[in-house]
Amino acid sequence: MNNPIILMATGAILIAFSPILTKAVELQATPIGFYRFFFATLTTTLYLIHKKNEVLYTIDKKELRAALPYMALAGLFFSIDLFFWNRSILSVGSGVATLLANTQVFYLAFIGALLFKERLNLLFYPALVLSIFGVSLTSSPYIDISNLSDKGMGIIYGLLTGMSYSLVTLCLRKANDYFKGKQIIIIYTMTFFAMVFSLLFSLIEGSLEIIKSSDLIYMIIYGSLIHIFGWLFISRSIKVIPIALASLLLLLQPICATVLGYLIYTEELELIQVLGMLISLLGIYLAMRARNS
Repeated sequence: MNNPIILMATGAILIAFSPILTKAVELQATPIGFYRFFFATLTTTLYLIHKKNEVLYTIDKKELRAALPYMALAGLFFSIDLFFWNRSILSVGSGVATLLANTQVFYLAFIGALLFKERLNLLFYPALVLSIFGVSLTSSPYIDISNLSDKGMGIIYGLLTGMSYSLVTLCLRKANDYFKGKQIIIIYTMTFFAMVFSLLFSLIEGSLEIIKSSDLIYMIIYGSLIHIFGWLFISRSIKVIPIALASLLLLLQPICATVLGYLIYTEELELIQVLGMLISLLGIYLAMRARNS
């Protein structure tokens, strides 16, 4: 696990199990997000108490105060991200929902161009066209303009997931600009705020319920293993892996989610959707390379 390539691939595959566990439990969409963040926060709290001499006592409080608003915003957008993503997963399936979530690279590019005056690489535009075409093919069986079905809304939720995900990434980038300490502190603080906001959403929605014993093990695995280690592995390895390779490895998320959805839940896709997903993956890969060059 000292190999950053293996670390990145492992993190991407772990996160690919997120939609599988979302479909495994009987909870409603919003409380799934709350329990994911709750168990992730609980596990990380115990870890930080155990490692207090190495982690907690080394924190620069001035840096933490400066980065805290961005960590809180990242938590807000992360809770919104799962609000949409869980609904998309339950509607259109693991693979399609995860693919749509990965459109965040395009939102990030436009935000960077508008807010930070970043120049878009020429490769970005054909990548965008490819992805739009691919997403259109993937979504085509679910879209009926005259009757926006549950699956049609699942496509919309997936695209909104990508937008929310891009805002999470943007806020984490800003938090990293101010806080130079251990990465686990940023992830922990973001997760704590995401838990709080998801709890508020669940209470407002009236969907919060006591977790059943049959769902408990799934949510512990989801929060304590997939959330923490998936994010930590990716955040550690992405700093040292060449961008082209990192972009390719991150595409393991939608690919693995699609395969797992088929194997576990027999989520079948039409041929046109498979073609659309392949075109979209190519577009997303090219956009990642273009953005990071």
